[in-house]
Amino acid sequence: MKTQKANQIQQNKIIDIKQIKEYIKELELLKKLRSDAVSRKIPIIDDSAGRFLEIICQLKNPKKILEIGCGIGYSAYFLLKHFSRIKEKISIKSGSSYKKTNIKN
Repeated sequence: MKTQKANQIQQNKIIDIKQIKEYIKELELLKKLRSDAVSRKIPIIDDSAGRFLEIICQLKNPKKILEIGCGIGYSAYFLLKHFSRIKEKISIKSGSSYKKTNIKN
């Protein structure tokens, strides 16, 4: 019984460490994207707005996403973060050009 409980505690620690590493990697990515946007003077949403988009997508469970005025795609990160089922994203930039991206998982 004790070894089973010890194994479960060890597995929980491994999961926690893995989640922490993923979170740190995400923060580094977002920091790099934000820095790039600032240096190029491209406006982006703040992180709280991004988390809001992420929650809305989790609640609504979209099959497709249309992003208008995507800049560098900072908001797209939050829109697509958890969704392996989304197969395409269409981004429309100023000047009526658009980009259709097939999402590969």
